[in-house]
Order: sequence, then structure tokens, then C-alpha cells
Amino acid sequence: MELVLLTDYRGALRQRQQIWQSLDVAKLRGLLKEAGITTEVHRFEDVAAGGVELSGRIIHYTSTQDAGYRPFVDDILFHLDRENQLLPRYEIFRAHENKGFQELLRRRLELPALPAAYFGNEKGLDGFAEDFTYPVVFKAASGFQSTGVRLVKSATELRAVVHRHNRPADLIRYRLKETLKKTVLRDRYHPEMYRDCVHTGPYVLQDFVPGAAGDWKVLAYGDHLFVLRRMVRKGDFRASGSGRFGYEVPPDTVLDCAAAVLAKLDVPMASLDILELDGQCHLIEFQGIHFGTLTVDNAPWRFERRGGAWARIEQKADLETEHAHALRLYLEREDSLVQP
Repeated sequence: MELVLLTDYRGALRQRQQIWQSLDVAKLRGLLKEAGITTEVHRFEDVAAGGVELSGRIIHYTSTQDAGYRPFVDDILFHLDRENQLLPRYEIFRAHENKGFQELLRRRLELPALPAAYFGNEKGLDGFAEDFTYPVVFKAASGFQSTGVRLVKSATELRAVVHRHNRPADLIRYRLKETLKKTVLRDRYHPEMYRDCVHTGPYVLQDFVPGAAGDWKVLAYGDHLFVLRRMVRKGDFRASGSGRFGYEVPPDTVLDCAAAVLAKLDVPMASLDILELDGQCHLIEFQGIHFGTLTVDNAPWRFERRGGAWARIEQKADLETEHAHALRLYLEREDSLVQP
């Protein structure tokens, strides 16, 4: 079995706990070789420059937190997706740090997530703002560790939050330009442009579940689940980024939910934020690529199915070993599906 590892400009497969940290690519290749998977490594730049032509291959890659570099990665992956099998598939990359696309994917895959609505600008709220049950959670489409997330208590407050969040950095210049065209260059003034195209930018509005003391961060590597309990700060509702976390044994319902979501996402590995309340689980957010690994790095144990029940395996994890394990399981399954 063969696998292409596609890295970024510095040969990195990101990320570990920090966004600039790479997996040990040489170690990962060695582990995959032991599993019967041969690898070759190329950079996105090699493909873009035309020095490497890839067709009919299985390509494993990771994403980036660099907003300036990501469009370049996007172009390369979109190009490669036509004649290769991306692992994970292209739409999982699109969902990375994109809560709006996550919501669209959530609906199509029927994931057990909280209901949410996706908007592209301030004007898009027209006809919708009064229909929500408040409070509602406002989330900027991009961001992590609860950045751009807040609780909104009324339609009036929602409009103010969207207006303020999507305020352009060069608003003063924009208004001066509008005034100039309106008073001097009148033939070039188009009111509809200045009314509709100022406070623009995607965001998600998600149902709020009151009474939750925290959530569960689950990192799934194939059939190995690593779980972290995250608690909310006093007077807050957000568990992500709170700094209050620890390793606890989760209810089976959380593990069952994580396994079901992983199967529907159809990815080798994933990061899942799961809210469990009164025996019911809700998927808050997910990533199928490029996520922080603190949960697995410090875990004293993992969970996996044995004999029809969840077993706790007390063993310190190694990230590259878990990464290779997840890829091997996925590739073996894919290989079995194409057998006559």
C-alpha cells in the first residue's frame, strides 16, 4: 500500500499542541512502513511549481492556521482532488476553522449537533433576527478557543453584535470615500453599495443550552478515543479556552456519540466538542484535520470498544503512533472495500 504525505513549505505536517509544531514526519513514515505502508513526501510548493505530478494516488495532508497561506493550500488541494483521493477528503479541509461550512456539512451528514443558522453579512439577518429563541450563541465563522463567540440575549443585541463584529478596519476611509462620491462625484455614487456592503463577513448563530457546567473534548484516532473534561468559567458559558480542564471518565453516551460522529464524518481522525446534558449529547464543533493535541499528549488513558463495551486502557499515548494507527485502520478499510 502506498501513501503520499503532502507537507507545507517547511516540510511540516501540522499540528501538535501549538499551531507551528509539526509531527515527526520521519518517525511517522517509519511507523507506517512497519504497518506495510510505503510513503513518499512532497510539499505543496512542489506540486504548484509543476515539479511533481500526482494522479491516482492517496494523499494525506494537513491544513494551516495561516490565513494568508491557506488559499494557496486550498488551490492545490482542489486541483489534486480531481485525480487523487485526498485523505481526509477536500470538504473536510473546507470545514477547517470554518464554522459556517461545518454547519452545512453537519446538516447533510445528519450529525447530532445543535441547530444553527449560517449568515454572510449584517443584511442577511433581515427577516430572521426575530425568529430565534433567545439567548442564542453568536460565533464568528473562523477562530478557535472561543474567540469570536458570545451569548446574545435579544434581536436588538444580535444586530448590534453583528454590526460591531463585522465592522471593517478601514471604515473611516470607506465613509470618506462615500461622502466624496455622494457630494462631488455624484455620477459614481451608488447608494445600494454603501448600504449593503460595509458590515460584511460570515457568522453562525447556534442554539444555546442552559445549565451546562462544561463539555467533553474527544480526540479520535481510528478506534482510539482520548477524552478531556472542560469546565466553564464562573459567570461564563464557554468551556473552550477556559483553562479549566482535567481527565475524567466520560459517560458511555459521550463515547457512543463520538464513535457515531467519526463514522459519519468518514475520516481517520477527528477533534470533537461534545456537550452532554441529561443523557443527551450535542456536537458543538468538529475538526477532521489540523487540531491541537493536548488531549492526547497528556492523557493517562484511552477508550476503545472491547467485547461490545467501552474499555479504559491505561497507557501513555504517542502522537505519531496514534496518527499512524488511524491512517492504517482507514487505509485497510478502504482497501477491503475495493476487493472483488
